[in-house]
Amino acid sequence: MAKDVDKKCESATEQPRKKRRVWLRVLIWLVVLLLLGGGVAATYYHVEKNKESEAACYDILTNNYEPADYEDFLTRFPGSVHAEEVRKRLGALRQMLNAWAAIERTGTKSDFVRFKNDFRNPRFDHLCDAKIDSLDWLSAQHIGTV
Repeated sequence: MAKDVDKKCESATEQPRKKRRVWLRVLIWLVVLLLLGGGVAATYYHVEKNKESEAACYDILTNNYEPADYEDFLTRFPGSVHAEEVRKRLGALRQMLNAWAAIERTGTKSDFVRFKNDFRNPRFDHLCDAKIDSLDWLSAQHIGTV
């Protein structure tokens, strides 16, 4: 009879331990799932924030004539869907700025007419027109006409 009582006592103490283990496992799985969900949410937030930042930086390049801004975009977003287009625009911008630097201080009207025809650009069209007008004015003053 003493053996029966000991067995009952042992089985009574084993049941709460098993219940505790089950709850502990459930709690561990719950914590793991919460951590994974938080990690996924943080990654999604970071990706979306990066896309917004990329779009804002890309918009800045509209009507922009600073090669450093294009280089900064390519440094910050090398895998962007706009990266190839930005590289092409940067190359064209550098070519245009180099051509402008070569003729900017010249006194030849034909250089500015050629530049204006080669590089259709509102900002530089205005600068070319101003330079052509000033050269015409200087030429008119030189020959003594109005």
